[in-house]
Amino acid sequence: MTDTLTPVLTAHWDQPDLFTIDGYRRVGGWQALPKALGMPRDEVIAMVKSSGLRGRGGAGFPTGVKWSFLPQGDTKPHYLVVNADESEPGACKDVPLMMANPHLLIEGATIASYAIGPDYHDTVLAKARAVAQTLERHAPAAPQLSLLHGDFRIGNFLLVESEISAFLDWESAHLGDPHEDVAWAALPQFGGGSGMVCRLAPEAEFYASYESKTGSRLNPGSLRYYTVMGLLKLALVNLAALRRSQALGADDIRMAALGTQLPSSLRLLQKTIEVAT
Repeated sequence: MTDTLTPVLTAHWDQPDLFTIDGYRRVGGWQALPKALGMPRDEVIAMVKSSGLRGRGGAGFPTGVKWSFLPQGDTKPHYLVVNADESEPGACKDVPLMMANPHLLIEGATIASYAIGPDYHDTVLAKARAVAQTLERHAPAAPQLSLLHGDFRIGNFLLVESEISAFLDWESAHLGDPHEDVAWAALPQFGGGSGMVCRLAPEAEFYASYESKTGSRLNPGSLRYYTVMGLLKLALVNLAALRRSQALGADDIRMAALGTQLPSSLRLLQKTIEVAT
Protein backbone atom coordinates (compact mmCIF):
# COMPACT_ATOMS: atom_id res chain seq x y z
CA MET A 1 0.00 0.00 0.00
CA THR A 2 1.34 3.47 -0.89
CA ASP A 3 1.21 6.49 1.38
CA THR A 4 -1.43 9.14 0.74
CA LEU A 5 -0.11 11.95 -1.41
CA THR A 6 -0.10 15.19 0.59
CA PRO A 7 -0.07 18.31 -1.62
CA VAL A 8 2.44 20.95 -0.61
CA LEU A 9 2.98 23.43 -3.44
CA THR A 10 -0.62 23.05 -4.61
CA ALA A 11 -2.17 22.76 -1.16
CA HIS A 12 -4.13 26.01 -1.33
CA TRP A 13 -4.77 26.40 -5.03
CA ASP A 14 -8.49 26.15 -4.36
CA GLN A 15 -8.37 29.55 -2.63
CA PRO A 16 -9.58 32.11 -5.20
CA ASP A 17 -7.48 34.97 -3.80
CA LEU A 18 -4.30 32.99 -3.13
CA PHE A 19 -2.38 35.15 -5.62
CA THR A 20 -2.95 38.24 -3.43
CA ILE A 21 -0.81 39.09 -0.43
CA ASP A 22 -3.81 38.84 1.92
CA GLY A 23 -4.76 35.43 0.58
CA TYR A 24 -1.19 34.18 0.89
CA ARG A 25 -0.86 35.49 4.43
CA ARG A 26 -4.11 33.81 5.43
CA VAL A 27 -2.59 30.39 4.69
CA GLY A 28 0.65 31.14 6.54
CA GLY A 29 2.53 33.05 3.89
CA TRP A 30 5.25 35.61 4.62
CA GLN A 31 6.00 34.00 7.98
CA ALA A 32 9.10 32.06 6.92
CA LEU A 33 11.06 35.09 5.69
CA PRO A 34 11.28 36.97 9.03
CA LYS A 35 12.26 33.69 10.71
CA ALA A 36 15.01 33.05 8.13
CA LEU A 37 16.35 36.61 8.36
CA GLY A 38 16.68 36.14 12.11
CA MET A 39 18.96 33.12 11.65
CA PRO A 40 22.59 32.88 10.52
CA ARG A 41 22.86 31.94 6.86
CA ASP A 42 24.53 28.58 7.57
CA GLU A 43 21.65 27.62 9.84
CA VAL A 44 19.15 28.39 7.09
CA ILE A 45 21.10 26.18 4.69
CA ALA A 46 21.31 23.40 7.31
CA MET A 47 17.54 23.57 7.89
CA VAL A 48 16.85 23.30 4.16
CA LYS A 49 19.24 20.34 3.97
CA SER A 50 17.52 18.50 6.81
CA SER A 51 14.07 19.20 5.33
CA GLY A 52 14.80 16.99 2.33
CA LEU A 53 13.68 19.70 -0.10
CA ARG A 54 14.71 18.89 -3.66
CA GLY A 55 14.69 20.69 -6.98
CA ARG A 56 11.80 20.18 -9.37
CA GLY A 57 13.96 19.31 -12.36
CA GLY A 58 14.69 15.82 -13.60
CA ALA A 59 17.61 15.24 -11.21
CA GLY A 60 15.72 16.20 -8.07
CA PHE A 61 18.96 17.59 -6.61
CA PRO A 62 18.84 18.42 -2.86
CA THR A 63 18.30 22.16 -2.52
CA GLY A 64 20.30 22.66 0.68
CA VAL A 65 23.29 20.82 -0.75
CA LYS A 66 23.26 23.07 -3.82
CA TRP A 67 23.12 26.18 -1.63
CA SER A 68 26.07 24.94 0.43
CA PHE A 69 28.29 24.84 -2.66
CA LEU A 70 28.54 28.65 -2.59
CA PRO A 71 31.27 29.79 -0.17
CA GLN A 72 30.19 32.27 2.49
CA GLY A 73 32.03 35.51 3.10
CA ASP A 74 34.07 35.48 -0.13
CA THR A 75 32.77 38.98 -1.12
CA LYS A 76 32.21 37.73 -4.67
CA PRO A 77 28.79 38.27 -6.25
CA HIS A 78 26.39 35.34 -5.91
CA TYR A 79 23.45 35.11 -8.29
CA LEU A 80 20.05 33.49 -7.90
CA VAL A 81 18.45 32.43 -11.19
CA VAL A 82 14.75 31.60 -11.27
CA ASN A 83 14.41 29.30 -14.29
CA ALA A 84 10.77 29.00 -15.32
CA ASP A 85 11.04 28.42 -19.06
CA GLU A 86 9.66 24.83 -18.80
CA SER A 87 11.96 23.68 -21.61
CA GLU A 88 11.70 19.99 -20.73
CA PRO A 89 9.36 18.03 -23.04
CA GLY A 90 5.81 18.00 -21.72
CA ALA A 91 6.71 20.13 -18.67
CA CYS A 92 3.96 22.25 -17.18
CA LYS A 93 4.86 23.00 -13.59
CA ASP A 94 6.40 26.45 -13.19
CA VAL A 95 3.96 28.84 -14.85
CA PRO A 96 0.89 27.39 -13.05
CA LEU A 97 2.70 27.79 -9.72
CA MET A 98 3.63 31.41 -10.40
CA MET A 99 0.11 32.22 -11.54
CA ALA A 100 -1.63 30.55 -8.61
CA ASN A 101 0.77 31.50 -5.81
CA PRO A 102 3.32 34.12 -6.89
CA HIS A 103 4.10 35.21 -3.32
CA LEU A 104 5.38 31.71 -2.57
CA LEU A 105 8.02 32.15 -5.27
CA ILE A 106 8.93 35.67 -4.12
CA GLU A 107 9.28 34.65 -0.47
CA GLY A 108 11.26 31.54 -1.36
CA ALA A 109 13.56 33.44 -3.71
CA THR A 110 14.19 36.08 -1.03
CA ILE A 111 15.10 33.40 1.52
CA ALA A 112 17.37 31.69 -1.00
CA SER A 113 19.07 35.01 -1.81
CA TYR A 114 19.66 35.65 1.88
CA ALA A 115 21.08 32.15 2.40
CA ILE A 116 23.54 32.16 -0.50
CA GLY A 117 24.38 35.87 -0.76
CA PRO A 118 27.39 37.63 0.70
CA ASP A 119 27.02 40.56 3.06
CA TYR A 120 27.03 43.51 0.66
CA HIS A 121 26.66 46.23 3.26
CA ASP A 122 30.27 47.09 4.07
CA THR A 123 31.58 46.56 0.54
CA VAL A 124 28.76 48.56 -1.03
CA LEU A 125 29.18 51.52 1.29
CA ALA A 126 32.96 51.49 0.79
CA LYS A 127 32.51 51.51 -2.99
CA ALA A 128 29.82 54.17 -2.71
CA ARG A 129 32.11 56.45 -0.70
CA ALA A 130 34.93 56.00 -3.24
CA VAL A 131 32.62 56.75 -6.18
CA ALA A 132 31.06 59.76 -4.40
CA GLN A 133 34.50 61.21 -3.62
CA THR A 134 35.55 60.78 -7.25
CA LEU A 135 32.36 62.44 -8.46
CA GLU A 136 32.92 65.36 -6.08
CA ARG A 137 36.48 65.90 -7.36
CA HIS A 138 35.52 65.76 -11.04
CA ALA A 139 32.16 67.54 -11.17
CA PRO A 140 31.73 69.21 -14.57
CA ALA A 141 30.84 72.88 -14.88
CA ALA A 142 27.14 73.30 -15.60
CA PRO A 143 26.45 75.22 -18.82
CA GLN A 144 23.30 76.59 -17.19
CA LEU A 145 21.08 75.97 -14.19
CA SER A 146 17.69 74.36 -14.60
CA LEU A 147 14.90 73.17 -12.37
CA LEU A 148 15.50 69.43 -12.15
CA HIS A 149 13.08 66.80 -10.97
CA GLY A 150 15.18 63.64 -11.13
CA ASP A 151 12.29 61.21 -10.74
CA PHE A 152 10.15 61.23 -13.86
CA ARG A 153 7.75 58.46 -12.95
CA ILE A 154 4.45 58.14 -14.76
CA GLY A 155 1.90 60.28 -12.95
CA ASN A 156 4.46 62.58 -11.36
CA PHE A 157 3.92 65.39 -13.84
CA LEU A 158 1.22 67.06 -15.92
CA LEU A 159 1.43 67.10 -19.70
CA VAL A 160 -0.23 69.84 -21.76
CA GLU A 161 0.17 69.43 -25.52
CA SER A 162 3.15 67.10 -25.00
CA GLU A 163 4.92 69.60 -22.74
CA ILE A 164 5.52 69.17 -19.00
CA SER A 165 3.57 71.99 -17.35
CA ALA A 166 3.71 71.05 -13.66
CA PHE A 167 5.24 68.55 -11.24
CA LEU A 168 3.01 66.65 -8.83
CA ASP A 169 5.82 65.27 -6.68
CA TRP A 170 8.65 67.55 -5.52
CA GLU A 171 10.58 65.08 -3.41
CA SER A 172 13.59 65.22 -5.76
CA ALA A 173 13.23 68.70 -7.28
CA HIS A 174 16.32 70.94 -7.19
CA LEU A 175 18.39 73.38 -9.23
CA GLY A 176 21.26 71.88 -11.18
CA ASP A 177 22.89 70.88 -14.45
CA PRO A 178 20.28 69.78 -17.03
CA HIS A 179 22.63 66.91 -17.96
CA GLU A 180 21.61 65.32 -14.65
CA ASP A 181 17.96 64.92 -15.66
CA VAL A 182 18.81 63.75 -19.18
CA ALA A 183 21.23 61.08 -17.89
CA TRP A 184 18.78 59.96 -15.20
CA ALA A 185 15.97 59.47 -17.70
CA ALA A 186 18.32 57.47 -19.96
CA LEU A 187 19.44 54.97 -17.28
CA PRO A 188 19.11 51.38 -18.60
CA GLN A 189 16.91 50.32 -15.66
CA PHE A 190 14.11 52.58 -16.86
CA GLY A 191 14.18 51.07 -20.35
CA GLY A 192 13.11 47.65 -19.11
CA GLY A 193 15.56 45.87 -21.41
CA SER A 194 14.14 47.59 -24.49
CA GLY A 195 17.37 49.44 -25.30
CA MET A 196 15.36 52.66 -25.45
CA VAL A 197 15.08 55.64 -23.11
CA CYS A 198 12.08 54.92 -20.86
CA ARG A 199 10.80 52.60 -23.62
CA LEU A 200 10.07 55.69 -25.73
CA ALA A 201 12.95 56.29 -28.14
CA PRO A 202 16.50 55.10 -28.91
CA GLU A 203 19.17 56.94 -26.94
CA ALA A 204 20.60 58.85 -29.92
CA GLU A 205 17.13 59.93 -31.03
CA PHE A 206 16.27 61.00 -27.47
CA TYR A 207 19.42 63.13 -27.20
CA ALA A 208 18.87 64.68 -30.64
CA SER A 209 15.27 65.53 -29.75
CA TYR A 210 16.39 67.16 -26.50
CA GLU A 211 18.98 69.28 -28.30
CA SER A 212 16.48 70.25 -30.98
CA LYS A 213 13.79 71.33 -28.52
CA THR A 214 16.07 73.14 -26.03
CA GLY A 215 18.70 74.58 -28.36
CA SER A 216 21.38 73.24 -25.97
CA ARG A 217 24.22 70.91 -26.91
CA LEU A 218 24.73 67.88 -24.71
CA ASN A 219 28.26 67.20 -23.49
CA PRO A 220 29.14 63.44 -23.62
CA GLY A 221 31.50 63.78 -20.65
CA SER A 222 28.81 65.42 -18.53
CA LEU A 223 26.31 62.72 -19.52
CA ARG A 224 28.76 59.99 -18.43
CA TYR A 225 29.35 61.81 -15.14
CA TYR A 226 25.65 62.04 -14.30
CA THR A 227 25.03 58.48 -15.49
CA VAL A 228 27.50 57.26 -12.86
CA MET A 229 25.84 59.53 -10.27
CA GLY A 230 22.39 58.16 -11.17
CA LEU A 231 23.55 54.55 -10.94
CA LEU A 232 25.14 55.30 -7.57
CA LYS A 233 21.82 56.73 -6.34
CA LEU A 234 19.95 53.63 -7.50
CA ALA A 235 22.46 51.31 -5.81
CA LEU A 236 22.08 53.20 -2.52
CA VAL A 237 18.28 53.06 -2.83
CA ASN A 238 18.54 49.28 -3.37
CA LEU A 239 20.84 48.94 -0.35
CA ALA A 240 18.52 50.97 1.87
CA ALA A 241 15.56 48.85 0.76
CA LEU A 242 17.50 45.66 1.50
CA ARG A 243 18.36 46.84 5.01
CA ARG A 244 14.80 47.92 5.66
CA SER A 245 13.51 44.56 4.47
CA GLN A 246 15.89 42.71 6.76
CA ALA A 247 14.96 44.92 9.71
CA LEU A 248 11.18 44.77 9.27
CA GLY A 249 10.74 41.35 7.67
CA ALA A 250 7.89 41.05 5.20
CA ASP A 251 5.88 44.10 6.26
CA ASP A 252 6.44 45.61 2.82
CA ILE A 253 7.52 43.23 0.05
CA ARG A 254 8.37 46.20 -2.16
CA MET A 255 11.47 46.71 -0.03
CA ALA A 256 12.56 43.12 -0.60
CA ALA A 257 11.95 43.48 -4.33
CA LEU A 258 14.02 46.67 -4.49
CA GLY A 259 16.78 45.02 -2.47
CA THR A 260 17.13 42.16 -4.95
CA GLN A 261 18.13 44.72 -7.62
CA LEU A 262 21.29 45.69 -5.71
CA PRO A 263 23.68 43.24 -7.48
CA SER A 264 22.57 44.32 -10.96
CA SER A 265 22.87 48.02 -10.02
CA LEU A 266 26.41 47.44 -8.75
CA ARG A 267 27.42 45.50 -11.87
CA LEU A 268 26.11 48.24 -14.15
CA LEU A 269 27.78 50.95 -12.04
CA GLN A 270 31.13 49.13 -12.20
CA LYS A 271 30.81 48.59 -15.97
CA THR A 272 29.92 52.24 -16.57
CA ILE A 273 32.89 53.45 -14.52
CA GLU A 274 35.25 51.16 -16.43
CA VAL A 275 33.97 52.44 -19.79
CA ALA A 276 34.14 56.07 -18.65
CA THR A 277 37.74 55.75 -17.46
